[in-house]
Amino acid sequence: MDGKYYIFYTALSRYPFTADGIKVGVAVTRDFKTVEKASSDDFQLQGDWRCFPSALDGQYAAILTADTDRPPSKIALAFFDEEKEIWSKRYWNDWYKNVDKYKNKFQST
Repeated sequence: MDGKYYIFYTALSRYPFTADGIKVGVAVTRDFKTVEKASSDDFQLQGDWRCFPSALDGQYAAILTADTDRPPSKIALAFFDEEKEIWSKRYWNDWYKNVDKYKNKFQST
């Protein structure tokens, strides 16, 4: 997106490993030699991530699976007005409080 590559990865912050210690981390690079931004502790959710490579209706978008280690997991969408929201703790806390609003309507619970 915008000449940058976003690398999402599983970040483990506790040992022994528990669901509360599994987070999504993100690294941002333009050349795969240097990292401009890296974060792991800010993400309050677990899951698998994919960002759309270009803006949709002027917003950045991601599809993700939330709560992969706390079933039932949820396939959901996230939309960002600004790039910095991708790793904003405040954004994700607010998003996660309303996760059912963003989950796939066709998914069985």
